[in-house]
Amino acid sequence: MSFNNKTNLLINSESNTDCEGLSLIQASKCLNDEVKGFFKYNISNVNKELSLEELKVQGGVCNHWSEYYLNRFKELGFLGKEVIFWSKNKDKGHEIALVWDNNISSYCILDQTNIIGCGIWKEYNEN
Repeated sequence: MSFNNKTNLLINSESNTDCEGLSLIQASKCLNDEVKGFFKYNISNVNKELSLEELKVQGGVCNHWSEYYLNRFKELGFLGKEVIFWSKNKDKGHEIALVWDNNISSYCILDQTNIIGCGIWKEYNEN
């Protein structure tokens, strides 16, 4: 699986559920529920650019879904990046979304229809 051609999902907030004003962890649950409402896995769309409507109708692969999450989190004011894991010989890969809040006080990892986990960072004081 190659990730050379990133998708270019056109996100229309008006057609999505209302996940605004939530904490990162709450927004993760909200957006994950949103994705579950139309999720389809479609391996034939590897390396294809999809609009939001095409993603909803045809389905996509891991990089489409991580990009969807990253775009939606960005709309909500959060930060994030894709993380790609490769097999030893780099012929297979998998992409997930890592997101965090502006204060770097919490983070979540999302993978297609799963929230792998969320954490809260606490400042460390040596005193």
